[in-house]
Amino acid sequence: KKDEALAYAEQSFNQFPENNALGRLYASLLIEKGDTQAAEGVFATLLEYYPDSASLTLSHALLMLENKKVEDAKSAFEELTASPTHSSDAYYYLGRIAEQQDQPEEAITQYQNVAPSSHYNTAIERYVYLLSKQERMDEALERLALLRQDQPRNAQKLWLIQYQLLNTFDKTDMALDGLNQALTQFPEDESLLYARAMHYDGTGEIELMEQDLRKIITKNPRNAVALNALGYTLADKTDRL
Repeated sequence: KKDEALAYAEQSFNQFPENNALGRLYASLLIEKGDTQAAEGVFATLLEYYPDSASLTLSHALLMLENKKVEDAKSAFEELTASPTHSSDAYYYLGRIAEQQDQPEEAITQYQNVAPSSHYNTAIERYVYLLSKQERMDEALERLALLRQDQPRNAQKLWLIQYQLLNTFDKTDMALDGLNQALTQFPEDESLLYARAMHYDGTGEIELMEQDLRKIITKNPRNAVALNALGYTLADKTDRL
């Protein structure tokens, strides 16, 4: 009974506009309905009561960005760069805005300010892509190598970012070399093995693809992605029905 829930939330929020939890609930129902303009207004109202709330400011900024109010959103994100809890979110979205406005250098700077967080690896993907697009791929690869050295726990994901980057720019031999190097360090990593398997699929090296997929399945017999890829390949590209 979503319409009844929405009507009740609207009535209740109008009665208690200072209620943070109720306002967030009402806004979430509006977003679910697709009314992002009204949801933006709810967060604007909440900010009148809680002007120092970084989480409310972030939600409001995201909705303004969704509603094409880019400059207003940008101002809010710039304010959030001083927040100890949401600065990385702010830098990430400032990078996205700069990229959309065809300001690659500004986007690179903003993405590089993103600290380890939910947007961290995506920010790395974007700025190494932008560097490479400016014919600065060597710089991008050096940056990834330094990050792997400084952040060994994130190394597998950084290797995958490098593989995807090199593939994007049709440097397939270098991409495979990187995967092979990564797998000498992490021979059991399922994501790296799957990436190499898909590389071999693209080059028609089915036996090598099968070896990597079976290695994944031996370690993790319930890996649905690997099982699906192997089953489809055997049915589609061999006579081993």
